[in-house]
Amino acid sequence: MNIFFGKISQKFDIVQLKEGYYTAPKESSWFGELQLGDYVYMIGGDKVQFWQAKEWGVKNDKVSLIFDIINPDLGINVSQLITLKFLKLTKALAVLTSRSARSKAFFKLEMLKDIPLTDLSNSQFYKNPELYRSIKIESSKDAIKNSEDIQLTFENNKLELVDNDFIDSSIKEQFVDNLDKRGNGAKMKDPVLDYFFKATTNLPTTINHKQIGLRRFYDTFFCEYKNNEKYFLVGAFWDTENPQDQTERFIKESMWSNGYTDKFTKEVNAVAVGSNIAIKSAFVREKTNAVMAIKARGIVTKNLNNGQTLEIEWEEDFKPFEVNFGGYMQTIKEVTKKDQIQAIWSDDIQLSKENDSLINNNSSNIYIPKNQILYGPPGTGKTYYTINKALSIIESKTEDEIKSEKRNVLKSRFDDYIKNGQIVFTTFHQSMSYEDFIEGIKPKIIEDSEENKQVIYGIEDGIFKQIVESARKERTTSKEIIERYSFDDAWDDLYNESEKQIENKNSLTLTIQTPNLGLGVVEITERGNLKLKPIYSEVAKTYIVSYDRAKKLQEVFPDLSVIKNIDKEFRAVIGGSNSTAYWSVLNYINNKINQSSKIINTENEPKLLPHVLIIDEINRGNISQIFGELITLIEEDKRAEENEKLEITLPYSKKKFSVPSNLYIIGTMNTADRSVEALDTALRRRFSFTEMMPQYSDLEQIAFNNFNLKDVLKTINKRIEILLDRDHTIGHSFFINIKSKDTIALENIFLNKITPLLQEYFYHDYEKIALILGDGFIECVEPKNDNKTFARWTGNNVTVPELVPQFILRKKIANIEDAINSLLNK
Repeated sequence: MNIFFGKISQKFDIVQLKEGYYTAPKESSWFGELQLGDYVYMIGGDKVQFWQAKEWGVKNDKVSLIFDIINPDLGINVSQLITLKFLKLTKALAVLTSRSARSKAFFKLEMLKDIPLTDLSNSQFYKNPELYRSIKIESSKDAIKNSEDIQLTFENNKLELVDNDFIDSSIKEQFVDNLDKRGNGAKMKDPVLDYFFKATTNLPTTINHKQIGLRRFYDTFFCEYKNNEKYFLVGAFWDTENPQDQTERFIKESMWSNGYTDKFTKEVNAVAVGSNIAIKSAFVREKTNAVMAIKARGIVTKNLNNGQTLEIEWEEDFKPFEVNFGGYMQTIKEVTKKDQIQAIWSDDIQLSKENDSLINNNSSNIYIPKNQILYGPPGTGKTYYTINKALSIIESKTEDEIKSEKRNVLKSRFDDYIKNGQIVFTTFHQSMSYEDFIEGIKPKIIEDSEENKQVIYGIEDGIFKQIVESARKERTTSKEIIERYSFDDAWDDLYNESEKQIENKNSLTLTIQTPNLGLGVVEITERGNLKLKPIYSEVAKTYIVSYDRAKKLQEVFPDLSVIKNIDKEFRAVIGGSNSTAYWSVLNYINNKINQSSKIINTENEPKLLPHVLIIDEINRGNISQIFGELITLIEEDKRAEENEKLEITLPYSKKKFSVPSNLYIIGTMNTADRSVEALDTALRRRFSFTEMMPQYSDLEQIAFNNFNLKDVLKTINKRIEILLDRDHTIGHSFFINIKSKDTIALENIFLNKITPLLQEYFYHDYEKIALILGDGFIECVEPKNDNKTFARWTGNNVTVPELVPQFILRKKIANIEDAINSLLNK
């Protein structure tokens, strides 16, 4: 049995990937040694499929090899495929599974042991963690002969590869111990070397493919360490072409082209073979946030030295993502900052954690449960927080990103999603029924032309069915993106234009405020500063304009028209200055930014958008009655697109019904109403639960005479837990809007919120409330020992009950701060 791995781009050949064929001439190099009947691990996107070559045929009028799709998803990714222990580790397996190869798409694999075809094609088989190689670092005495894992020994500060037959000789002979070179400037290798160096301090240690991918390991220890590794961002947007975005063409043709004959030719010729390159699209989101989309990555394999074209080995099925910085508007620009290089070129989870703030990966692998419940005592922000949760799901952002934005901005976007149907908010109550939630027969009053009215009955969709139908509809989304030119881009243009004029023995003339006059750029200093001289005189004074000072000024004055006194206002920013010279440079820069920034309306392909159903007070409804038979359909593996999908026939409409995977349910539950343990068992096992308890730290800054509200709430809740339980504690939101020293607001909260809640908790047992709040809030009235308490009785003897003290809520608090200090035993 021959087995291969093959690659089809999910971006550009998605039909071939779905229908199981590969279009190329029959005898071409694309198929390598592949023959009919051979089996293929087919790589496409983030999935690996299992195919068998069946026959030659014609697809779309082109010769194609037709395959049987034995399994459309083995449940593994490329990183796992290359670590399978039953495959020999070759250079093709290590490298070409994730990089493009010229004129070849199928590569033969060498099996180290016989695996039944039924296992190779079975997704369950690959769930066994013992199938995958790890990297083990240990002392030589601990090395295991014929181990199936990659073994490295570390002794005398030297790292060596243990000889194993499963590693191809072409790889083994390339191993080089680069540990001693770490920190010398190879910005992508250094983090891996740092990781391995730390691992050597705690032997033995094991590194799995999730921590350091095998491809990253290969690049670090089987390739030369270059302390002058270069990284470049390039553009692919050509104004004069159709389509304007040339990314697809560049990837298909394994190249990148400048697009200009008179610009950036020096920069292109200076790119060395082996340099890292990425296609970017820089823009501004929400008018202020500079963002950049990384659309493709690759390695330069050849520079044609014509100032235009580079041959590139592009990464296969690269998944675009965004980074939260900009400033790279130029067609080709070197990246030198370490954190930015890491954010753009690092794939490994462990290594990229320190750069999380720079990365905005919209295809995040963070698990989001389809059904979740936020539960906790009253006032802990459960309903408030559902807005953050919903926006995080809809916008594919982390909850920390959402939390960093202003609340009014979040609420506005939340309301917009409600209007377009992506978010639905409802509250459960005792009267909610299946007919309200799923579907039911409802009366309608109709009126004819003669105003005669009659009642008819029809089937109406409920809240849940409506959002399910909305979630099933593909939508085309569009957005306006501003590709904004940065100061650096405009300065580069000024620099290049000035340099070209000087080479031609001319000078670039910059306008000034005085009409018909100007300043010429006559020289560029070794430090990259500009020397300017008035155009009307050869003997006039020369002015120097520095990059740093000009940038400071531009940040303050992006619009020069607001300046009233340039000498005074410029001096306030950069000290003593040649104000006219700086004004002329800033005028050029600002005009360049305004002219070169573009507004692009992008329209995405129709797709299913995430939808969120928020159910407030979910525990107040009768779950079995409301959900009915649908309680099973909301399970993650029973959703419409999953392997164990289920559908039912609805009782009223008789239509088939299932729940799509892009619908998320968020419930809230007040534990003071009903504990989690008392919930319907069917609901409990189908939802994940997140406890939300009081956040005391939010109240620490709200201070009064001798106390802050953090200490007050903590003390009250500690006593409630002793007398009742933690489910009935009080949340921070009761106090969160009080300002420091605002005693009136504090007194109102206690009288109108806290004490009524405690009355409900303790069923008017004021003695327990007194133990919580103290004598500043509760008054103890001693009984009067006289004969007038009870009525006179002349019959047989009756037993007079013992009189006990009464605890009464104070209607007026003399001094709220004194009362709370008493509560705190101060």
